[in-house]
Amino acid sequence: MKRSKEIPPASAEPWNTDVTETVAPPTIDEAPAAGVADAPPVELIPVTADIPLTIPPVERTGEPAPDRSSQRRNIRHAALAAGGLVALIIVTAVTVAVTLGGIGGGDTTPHAIAPEPDITSSNTTSAASPVDPNADCPSATKDNVTTGRDAGDYSSGPGVIKKYDYAFYVTRSGDQARDTGAPTANMGTPQAIQTTIDQTPTGTRHCLRIVDSGSGLFDVTLTETPPGGGTPTIYQQRFQTTVIGGRTLIAQNLLNVRIS
Repeated sequence: MKRSKEIPPASAEPWNTDVTETVAPPTIDEAPAAGVADAPPVELIPVTADIPLTIPPVERTGEPAPDRSSQRRNIRHAALAAGGLVALIIVTAVTVAVTLGGIGGGDTTPHAIAPEPDITSSNTTSAASPVDPNADCPSATKDNVTTGRDAGDYSSGPGVIKKYDYAFYVTRSGDQARDTGAPTANMGTPQAIQTTIDQTPTGTRHCLRIVDSGSGLFDVTLTETPPGGGTPTIYQQRFQTTVIGGRTLIAQNLLNVRIS
């Protein structure tokens, strides 16, 4: 191989001061080998400290470069598959733990799962309020008007009138009904009252509307309803009351008229 440029002589450094003759490298005049004549000449660059020594990258011509996007896609698919498998294992483990009644305490005995509460039936039960038997005739007092069909008492005119009708329609006792009146009241005997009670069908309901007209005088509207419902019967009554021995009693039954 023939060099195209000769190597320059060494510089005159201190350690080369004794060198008196520069020897040029011999030239090669031999003919180039077969197949090498067409190759371009190679220029040799002397190596110095100022020029870095670099190795050119080797270009691969025999095999194609790997498809890195395809590799990344395969890795991502593998990671997703692994994550799905882990999630499935966790869900299966939790389901088994709940079915067996929980994990811990060394108890491996299967436990039955408590049934869910019947929300529909519980709501229906709580929503169904008890029926008030006196909803159609509430016990109330407003101004001088009193309504109701409760047991009554001896504390007032409306109280004793209620007590009389309660004994007549509810307890169905002639004796109790007569005890609400003064000895001189025109109410008849307990036996006569009991006869009237027995003629009234059992289960007949009543309702009172009592108006205080002053001076112990009360105007009463009595409504009778047959057992099981039906057309009511209405009576207009008037009672005079009195107080004897600290109790309010019926002194006179001044009016008892059926108006419908």
